[in-house]
Amino acid sequence: MSGLAIISGGSSGIGLACARRLLSWGYSVLLIARGADGLKNARESLARSAQSDRIYCCQLDVSDQAKTQKTIAEVISAHGAPAWVVTSAGIAVPGEFLEGAGDSFRDHMAINYFGTLNLLRAAVPAMVRNGGGRLVLISSSVALSGVYGYAAYAPSKFAVRGLGEVLSVELAQHNISVTVGFPPDTDTPQLAAEMPLRPEVTRLTAKGAPTVSADSVARAVLSAAKKGKFFAGPTLPIRLLAWAQGFYGARLRHKQKSLARKSISGR
Repeated sequence: MSGLAIISGGSSGIGLACARRLLSWGYSVLLIARGADGLKNARESLARSAQSDRIYCCQLDVSDQAKTQKTIAEVISAHGAPAWVVTSAGIAVPGEFLEGAGDSFRDHMAINYFGTLNLLRAAVPAMVRNGGGRLVLISSSVALSGVYGYAAYAPSKFAVRGLGEVLSVELAQHNISVTVGFPPDTDTPQLAAEMPLRPEVTRLTAKGAPTVSADSVARAVLSAAKKGKFFAGPTLPIRLLAWAQGFYGARLRHKQKSLARKSISGR
């Protein structure tokens, strides 16, 4: 396999784990993150098991639409359209609705949702012109069922899920598959920073639930993406919840894809 995989949030956690797996499949990777030090460390880590000339880094805040559009255009000009785009950049700052500051709600949407949207809008047109590719959107298990203490975070991840559902039917006719990942608590630096901020009810709700590894999430979502599946969950409870919620949605998406193909063929 060959081609480029663009990964936002690629300097740590799930994004970095996806990069490691895609490198092992033969792809080159472009890691996008806001922090230069994190990118440097990530590149050094990946280069221990992969050729360094297949690892690129880009310091970028994907919530900035103009900069994202310009940067990705330059990347595509230099390397061609990506074969994969993985949107893993995100923040999670728990807090109760009545105590949350307005900036927190805006920040979660700006980074988690609009950061995803900006990267896709910059990259997908080139993928369409190139004949297809794969999109992997990292949402969250809280986008399957709202959880106390995530009034700012959960809506942003529900929005990512909604975007993925629409794109899965609109882009199928262009040979672009869309997979949305719904990871539970995952052993990442973000989770470590998040845990002390959780309200008591949130901690009690999560008590006893397993924390999964970033690699297990990467394995689940990328494997699902290779098979063209929409929902991807690394644990059985999440897969069952996704299946229960998505049964009718899957039938509706299939119907819309068929209608879209007929519409295109009739033009």
